[in-house]
This record gives sequence, structure tokens and C-alpha cells, in this order.
Amino acid sequence: MSSESLHRLSPTPWFLISAPEIRPDALPRPNVVNLLESCARSFTITVVDAPSGFGKTTGLAMWARDRTAPTAWVTVVRDHTTPRELLSSVVASLLEIYPHNSILEEQIVRMQEGDEPLHVLLDSLMAALPASETTTVILDDAHETTKEALVAVIDPLVRYSRGRLRFVVAATRDMSTWLAKQLANGTARQFPSESLLFSPAEVVSLVSSDVPRGHARATGRRLWEETGGWPVAVQLLLRSGHGAPVGVDFSDHGTPTVLTDYIEHDILGNLEPGLRRFVLDATTCDRFDTAQAVSISGNQNGAALLAECQRRGLFLDSFRRADGNGHFRWHTTFAQSCRDILKRTDPERHAFVHRRAAEWHVDRDPSAAIRHAVTTGDRTFVERTIEASWLQLITDGKAAVLERHCLDLDSESPGLLYMRACCRDMAGDSTGSALLRARADRAADGLSEEEVLRVNDVRRFADLLLLSDYEDIAEALTAAENILSSRPLSRGQYTHGSFLAAWTRLRLRSNPRRAIDLLHGAALSAERSGNHSFARRASATSALALAFAGRLTLAQKSLGTLRSQDRTMGWDPFDGSLNSWSAIFIAFWQGDLTTVLDEARLLDKTGGPVSSNAGMGRVYFAYAAALLGTHLDEAAIMLRKVADDVIHGLPWPSYKCVAAAGLHWASGNQSAAINTLGELDETSGITTTLVMAADLWRRLGHPDQALRLLGSLDEGFMPSFTTGSVLFTHAAIAWERGHSERAHELLEQCLDVIAPESIAQPFVRMDDHARELATAHAAWGTAHEPFIAARLAADALLLGPSRVPSSLTTREREILTYLETTMTAAEIAEELHLSPATVRTHQRSIYRKLGVTTRREAVRSLRG
Repeated sequence: MSSESLHRLSPTPWFLISAPEIRPDALPRPNVVNLLESCARSFTITVVDAPSGFGKTTGLAMWARDRTAPTAWVTVVRDHTTPRELLSSVVASLLEIYPHNSILEEQIVRMQEGDEPLHVLLDSLMAALPASETTTVILDDAHETTKEALVAVIDPLVRYSRGRLRFVVAATRDMSTWLAKQLANGTARQFPSESLLFSPAEVVSLVSSDVPRGHARATGRRLWEETGGWPVAVQLLLRSGHGAPVGVDFSDHGTPTVLTDYIEHDILGNLEPGLRRFVLDATTCDRFDTAQAVSISGNQNGAALLAECQRRGLFLDSFRRADGNGHFRWHTTFAQSCRDILKRTDPERHAFVHRRAAEWHVDRDPSAAIRHAVTTGDRTFVERTIEASWLQLITDGKAAVLERHCLDLDSESPGLLYMRACCRDMAGDSTGSALLRARADRAADGLSEEEVLRVNDVRRFADLLLLSDYEDIAEALTAAENILSSRPLSRGQYTHGSFLAAWTRLRLRSNPRRAIDLLHGAALSAERSGNHSFARRASATSALALAFAGRLTLAQKSLGTLRSQDRTMGWDPFDGSLNSWSAIFIAFWQGDLTTVLDEARLLDKTGGPVSSNAGMGRVYFAYAAALLGTHLDEAAIMLRKVADDVIHGLPWPSYKCVAAAGLHWASGNQSAAINTLGELDETSGITTTLVMAADLWRRLGHPDQALRLLGSLDEGFMPSFTTGSVLFTHAAIAWERGHSERAHELLEQCLDVIAPESIAQPFVRMDDHARELATAHAAWGTAHEPFIAARLAADALLLGPSRVPSSLTTREREILTYLETTMTAAEIAEELHLSPATVRTHQRSIYRKLGVTTRREAVRSLRG
């Protein structure tokens, strides 16, 4: 694992890629729907630019509901500030209408790896869209993003799609300026905002059910004249009984103060005090669920009060999933007006509910938590909120968001400086990171004991990201784990601190069993807090930790469950590449090298950084290619994409060195392999890499070099695959030197370790000495004869005619290797899931083709 594996895009919440439900009493807007359809059919970009309260969202939701053509929905939020973040939500919305689209799923993985150029991502997205139909994406609240992000995403997409992908961009401001070029050249069409205003007839229709018969026309006409047809003002007057206060003119759609006053006196003023207080509290957040409204307002009857708000038409949109889960959103103008009213009339309550909102969000949506904290005006509370949230922002791949919040606070607090150093490091600015870390160190001098303790909590976890020396990272890891076990932490701090500590252990290949415990705790904590996507991510990382711990069987089972969930629950952008890397690692040690190549190719296509999971996949592709003796040129190309420096404790040069030496050995260039392997820095290598190097030294005919390297290994915990490889190398050298009994003892110890986990890698492409030992061991009295027989058979099939006569079929070559053991025909049949009669038939065919009459003669011919 590497630091780039933390450069991830958060999954887009379902309610941001779902259109809001339309209220049953909502007035149909056929004119708006028809005009939207006409614009969308005629232009690749439709711009709906109108002030808040014009009913843009409702009109778009009606249009999307009635369409038969594929239509995706994205509600843009403040976090969509970069092209990659916005594109991620666009792709997620397309997956909603094109589920199980493998190209879109691959696109998500490539984006979360973070290193693929944007234009490449945009090009590949085109291939994911059906060629036979036009797809439309609605971007609601597009003003929440930036001009750079919006134009960088939609402009090339509409240009290269040749009409297959269209956008409807809705916002309260700026779109006409941001998309001026597209409007000028005819690519885009400005939707006439006045078309969103209610017509006199529509207002009459709205009031007809609430006034005596015969009065609807006059009342509706008066209502239209007072409001100018402004939808939000019409709705407000309807709520208050069809009349505006004397002197109030709603026809100017840009006067929020007038609207706020009207909401305060004629809408909220007519509510019961308890409901009024609930509305003022609940509008603290634009988007929320019932539990959140209850927590922020302190009112346990929140569900009933929300239902009452909807019944009274208090500008509350709802979103529902198929599973019944609900989410709500206040109308922006109404919510902002309520917040302004509360701040003016009860500033203490305003600060109090925003503090509650920050506390609610701190473990769920850190960025929102910090925004609410800022609203309280309490700088100390803001800083404490950032301290409680920063680990989640880092592990969620939102370092840029964290950095913005830290800069906005404009503080020289050492804790914030350490966080900014991490953000700079993750952005690839190592110089800036080092400067900020030095400033933080200086700022920490002279702090009180309590302040030092708090700052150290930040610094220890920051060191896991900032340090490069293995020993320094290990020391920081110990300190971080002490904090997890001894300091009072919020659930979010514990969850994401545990994940970061486990991630560091896996990066250092240090005590993966401890990493498993940490990840289990992180997953459980995330699940309890409702952060299901992060719980899945921790579980996916746990599968890799199980593999690193040598528990390959359990890791494979866990991985199978996770991948099954991908198919049944929809794609999660976090787990794709991690699961692929886990699959590669397991398959390599279990001898399934074809799977290694296939998975590594898929991972390489993500275009991940040179020091990411994709980088490890490329290294293991080279390892597998060397053992197979195939795809050597492709492997060499992949190795060139791997980092040349030690990065955050990971010895990429050592990985590349062993892999490159293996490719030279596989191609028959022994001298190049020896020279390359001689350049290995044996002090910086991970144990498993050194063990693989020792095996290669033995295969190259330098057993003393192999034994020297093995003798230098740390005698602490070694996983099953490493222990097995060490024992196998010792056994093969002992056999080569004539110490047969010692060789058998060592090989039996090896089998005791690897057979339960189906570890086959030491037996892949065996040289003559190793094959002789394995064959002899099958008759030695081993407790693992079927396992040995299966390994010999697989190796024979891998080597092909060079080992077994080409006249034999694949099944006959397999059975011939089993004949080298002491297993009976019935035992061979059971192992191969055949009948004894079938085995005997193959046996007779083998004898005939080899020109022999007995099993002993057949085995002798195999051994030459």
C-alpha cells in the first residue's frame, strides 16, 4: 500500500444522484416540461439560470419523471470544486441509470486512483454510453461548483459525444457568464427564466380548490398581480390565506429581505410555537434525515413534526429509496430566510443549533461539521472541530477540502500546520509539506502541557503520512496506537485513526495480525455510526491484511464476499483496486499465475500512480510472468511504470530489482539476472521480497548467496507464505548438497505450513533439484502426498512437452505425474474427482503411448 491509496474520491450519497419526490399536490407544469424537452432535444447544453424560488428543481424533477429517454440527476454541492470531483458524481449518476456497466465501474476506479489525466477519463466515459440513444444529465444547483470544474467536465463531454450526452445545468446565478462561450457558439441554449413564472391561469388553478366557487378567477388574478407569478411568493401567499401585507411587493424577485420578513410574520408567525421553534432549528441544515432533525432540534417528535411541515407545504422536498430510507431538503430560500430570522431574533440559539449540527456531522460529514462550527463564530470550537474531523477528511481523500478549511481559519496553531503539511504531501508538494512541518514544530514550542498533549495527538498521526524512514514511521506508529488505546477519542477519530494505523502497518508489512484487529475495530465503529461505505472499505482492507498475515484461505473467502456485494449492492469506488490487489496477492502465492496476469492487467488500466496498488499489481505481474516464462516484454513495460524511490517506507527499488532479475532469469540471461540481483539493497527490503530474492539466487546456481540472505532475516513473525518459502529454499539446497534426510525434514515442515493455505508458489516452475526432491518426497512417507501430487501435476502442465511427452493429452500428463507418487488409482481418482475406471483407462493409454507396460517404467521414462 502507499500514500496514493488515500487519494480517493468519496462515494456520492444516493440522495445527490436522485431526483426529489414531487409533492402529490404540486401543480403540473406542462409548459415548462415541454419547453425543457424542446431545449434538451435541440441543444447539447440547456442553461436554466434563475434566482432562488423560481421552481427550477420542481420543474426539472417533473420533466425527468415524465421522460422516457435515459436521464441522470446530480445535485451539485460545495465539495464538487474540482473537475474530478464533479465528474465522479456524474459517473455515479450514470451508474444509477446504467447499473452494472463495467466501463463506468472501471471509470470510477481510475478516478479514485487519482493519477489519470482528466482528458483520458473523459474519453473513456464516451465508450460507456449506449451508442443508440441520447443520455441527459441534469446538474441541479450547479452554482455550488466552480466555473473551472463545470466547463472542464461538460464542454469536452458534449463535444466528443456528438450529441449522445447532453446536460441541463440549473443554478441561481453565474451560468450565463460561465457558459457564455457555449451560448455564443450555439452549443448551449438559455432556458427563458420567465417561463418558470406561474401564468395567471396557473395561479387561478392553484387557488381554485381553496376559495368559494366563482371567486377563484378574481383571487388568482390578484395573487398573480401581487407576486408577478414568482413561484415561491405565490406558494407563500397561498400558505397565508391568499393575501400579502399592504405595501409588500413580491414582483421584484431579487429582494430576499422582503421575503424573509414575510416568512417571519405571515408563515412562521402563524405556526404553533412548538412547530415554529422546530422549523427554525431544523432549517439549520439544508439536507437532513429524521434522526438529524431530532438531534439538532432536541425534539423527540421530529418525525411527526416533519410530516406536519410537509402537510402544510412548508417547502420541504423528500427523497425516498426503494428500501424506504428517506432524506429531506428544505427549499434554499426558505431555509436561508429561517436561519437569518433565528440569527437576528435569538443569536444564542442560532449558535447553539449550529454547534449541535457540527457535533452531529463531525463523524458523518466532516466538511459540513466545520462549516457549521464556523457559523457559531467560536474560533476555538472551529479548531476543535477540525481536529476531530481531519483524519476522516484525509482517509476519505478530501485533503484539498481540509486544506481550504485550515487556510480559512488563518491560524498558526501547530496542529493545523501539521494537517496542512499532510495536505501538501498528498498533493505532491513535498517541499511545501516539509516547510509547514518545520513551522509546526517551531509553533509547538512553549505550549502548555495540555496543549502539547493535544497537538501531539495530531502530530503522531500526521507522522504516519509525512515520514519516509522505516524506523521513524514504526516509532510514530507505536505512538499513534498508544493514542488509540489510551486517549478519549470521538467515534470518528477512533475509526479513521485505527484505519490509518492499520494502513501504515500494511504499508510496512509490520504485524498484519495487529492490522486485522485495527481494521475490524474501524469497520465495526463505522458501521455503528452509519458510515457503511467506509465500513466496506475497512473490510476490503482487512481482506488484504488477512492475506499479508498468511491466512490466504480466509482472505479469499472474505474477498469473495466483498466482490459478491459489489454485484448485488452496486459499485463502490473505494474497493475496486484494493480488491484487485488482494486477489493478485492471494493468487500469486496460491500458484494461480494466470489470475495474477489478468487482475494485474485490469489494475494497470486504472492508470494508477507508480506507487499505488496499481504499482504493486505491476510488480507482481512481472513476478508471475517470470515464473511462467511468458509475457516478458509486457512485464518489462509495466515495471517501467513503478516508482524508483523509497516512498513512505515502501522499498520500490527493491521490488523492481527482484522483478527485473526474475525477468532476466526467465529469458535465459543468467549474467544479467545475477548482476541485477547483486544491486539489491538488502537492508531496505521487505522480508517477503528478500525471501523471493533468495529463491532466485538458488535458481541461478548461487546457494551460498541464498543462505546468506535468508540468514539476515528478522526472526520475528513471518506469515505462512514467507515461512514456507524459506523452508522450501533450505530444503532444495540441502537436497542439492546431498543431505537428503535433512531435505525431507525441511520440506515436510514447509508442507505443514503451506498446505492448509493452498500455498503453491514454491512449487511453480521447479528446477531439476527441487523437482527431484518433491518427487522423492511423495514416496518418503509425507502426510501431504495428495498436495505434492497436485503440485507436481500442475508443474508438469506448466512446463508442457519439455517435461512430459507431447503425445499425451492434458489429462494424461496430469495423471502421469500422479503416478510418480505412491497414491493408488482410487486415491488419484478421488483427488481429481474422477472414477477409478476413468483413471485406469487413462493409465493404459499412457502406457501405450510411452511404449511401456508398468507404472514403474512409465515413471522412469518421465524422469529420463
